[in-house]
Amino acid sequence: MKIDGKKITTEILNGLRKRVEELKRKGIVPTLAIFVVGDDPASLTYVRQKELKAQSIGVQTIIKYFTTETSEKMLLNIIEEFN
Repeated sequence: MKIDGKKITTEILNGLRKRVEELKRKGIVPTLAIFVVGDDPASLTYVRQKELKAQSIGVQTIIKYFTTETSEKMLLNIIEEFN
């Protein structure tokens, strides 16, 4: 059995795009908040791909960058503010 990953991805994204549109019509703005600690190139590439995919279906993105010196307590407080 052959699985067409691109077709499945397209179907999933189309479904999500419709759901995002429904939420926006109700005044809800779907948002993806990403918190990046450090500057690992692989992580930054991963985050950029998530940002592009979210934007492609109409999801607002917010990315916050922090140094590795940022305390866990500070990060938890910031995350709590977003929730």
